[in-house]
Amino acid sequence: MAFKWDGKSRVTNETYRKNWEDIFGTKKPNPIAKEVRTPKYKPRVVKAKKGKGSFTRKKEPEDGWSGLV
Repeated sequence: MAFKWDGKSRVTNETYRKNWEDIFGTKKPNPIAKEVRTPKYKPRVVKAKKGKGSFTRKKEPEDGWSGLV
């Protein structure tokens, strides 16, 4: 009786082994991925100019004025 292919098993010949090594074998270094992990691309916090979180309190002058009249 002939073998009925189940759709999952693979033929284990030399071509399959070579292609498997090309796909899943040792990974080659990716220079772009390496560059993205540097501090150059670190997320930066930007202070909001308008909207929520943008309020800034006025600084007290150097002469010690308290704001009371």
